[in-house]
Amino acid sequence: MNEKYSVLFMRDDTKVHRFRISPMWLKLLIWMQLVLVISTSLGVYAGYTYWDQNAALRNERADLQRELRATQVQLERLENIEQILQSNDPEELQSLFGTMSIEDSSKEKPTVDLSSLLATEDVQLVSVENVMLKPAEDGTIRLSFDINNLDTAKTIDGITTLSIVGRDGQVFSINADSKDLKFTISRFKKVVTSFSLPETTTLKDLYALRIAINTDNKTVLKDLFPIESILQ
Repeated sequence: MNEKYSVLFMRDDTKVHRFRISPMWLKLLIWMQLVLVISTSLGVYAGYTYWDQNAALRNERADLQRELRATQVQLERLENIEQILQSNDPEELQSLFGTMSIEDSSKEKPTVDLSSLLATEDVQLVSVENVMLKPAEDGTIRLSFDINNLDTAKTIDGITTLSIVGRDGQVFSINADSKDLKFTISRFKKVVTSFSLPETTTLKDLYALRIAINTDNKTVLKDLFPIESILQ
């Protein structure tokens, strides 16, 4: 016997409309809805996966562009030096080497004073926590950290100074917006700022970030944060 389902459509002002539907078509409708739900779920998952991969590729591309710019600058310098050496022009050679002599070249390079470079200071007035560095797509570096007042009985006014220490011992000051670095706190403040690395310098060349807190023209906190431990 060929079974069918009856579907009735009723309105107050019209007569009843009756439709008969085969069970096969009803099952087909249910299966189509399941397929639609599964397809939509797979589409959402695929879209999120490709978006996440695209974001990672954009960050990698920004890093490669910075490294490429640094390499191009270094290459241009080396090409200029090569051209001067090949020219054998005494004036250009003198300009290149300046007053360098054989005696000068034999002198030892100055050593790095690690005790001064890695010195820290803390008078237990404030603390710095949750330090994070994150490269931005525009080539700058985003920095965030929390300044906590250890003596909540009084308000502290001050300013933060930032610098970075290279793996070769060089120290570079960070030129961030002073409005971001000034603070007046009774408990804590979250500092968020951004800065650019020195020319031809990448994050791989850096050893640590140095944060110093100054109040009343005195340094109350100075600490180093290794780049590898704070890089996001």
